[in-house]
Amino acid sequence: MCHGTPTPSTILEGIPRAGYDVHVCPFPGSLFACLTYLGDPCDYDTIMGVSGAAFRRFWNRDDGGNIDLSYLGDEPFRRTFQAVGYEYRTIPAEKDAMIRAIKESIARGVPSISFGIIGPPEAGIVAGYQGECDVLFGWSYFQEGRDRYYEKADWFETMEKGAERG
Repeated sequence: MCHGTPTPSTILEGIPRAGYDVHVCPFPGSLFACLTYLGDPCDYDTIMGVSGAAFRRFWNRDDGGNIDLSYLGDEPFRRTFQAVGYEYRTIPAEKDAMIRAIKESIARGVPSISFGIIGPPEAGIVAGYQGECDVLFGWSYFQEGRDRYYEKADWFETMEKGAERG
């Protein structure tokens, strides 16, 4: 009986968990976890303020509780990354471009902030991958098994297409 060689994984270990039980807003919570992992923590309340997430109901009082900031365009993300001293880029929802960006980011030791890998297009974290990004690992506000990174195969085919920022 032949067992194939396991596909190697490249995973950044130790990224703090992100989820509704930790911080209520996915983008600020995901960014907080990434910055903490990078040893450059920023206060969550500051991220909420500079992103505009703390004030979103002023812009649309009838948003039905939607906490995704993407409906406001790139401005909340641009302002937030500028305020915390980091550059960011938006990656189009094209599989090859996303794989390239994820691999480059993980190779630099920097987790990616992703949108829609699991569940609706809310922010989450890509902490690693297996093979040629056949499987992604990370934190999502919509994952089951909150005690470890998610493992998501067929991520591109099942994600709600938006863009990756990181």
